Amino acid sequence: MCSHGPEGHGHAHAHESSAVSDVINGKGEFGTKWEWEYEGGKFEVEFSKGGEFFCHEYPRHAHWKVEGDIVIIDWADLGTYEMKVDSCCGTMAGHYKGYPDDWRKGKLVGDLDHIHTHDEHAHSHEGGVCGEHKHDASCNH
Repeated sequence: MCSHGPEGHGHAHAHESSAVSDVINGKGEFGTKWEWEYEGGKFEVEFSKGGEFFCHEYPRHAHWKVEGDIVIIDWADLGTYEMKVDSCCGTMAGHYKGYPDDWRKGKLVGDLDHIHTHDEHAHSHEGGVCGEHKHDASCNH
């Protein structure tokens, strides 16, 4: 357990980007799951090791990446979120990009025991994401 609160360390880590990637990727084979909170409630999100981001309650073909101590989630039509990660505590806090009052908080739940794939898409995602991911019999999860 951390000896400091989730609001910050009071000091910086030069290796923060690597530490953030490590906590987001987790110790298992697939990635991590997090409990996200916002003004409207709580729900679970998943960060897959390959940069895929998934939420059962708000399914989209979404991606994540790390820049410094920030994880950036491109959640398709739901927008882009910038979350500052406290890798020591396994927490994150941030907002919808450009709207700091539209806050989100997250805490690490644990490692994933599965992965979501988007193999049914027959095109490249280089340079961006595609439309909404539909769950049906062709899903691999």
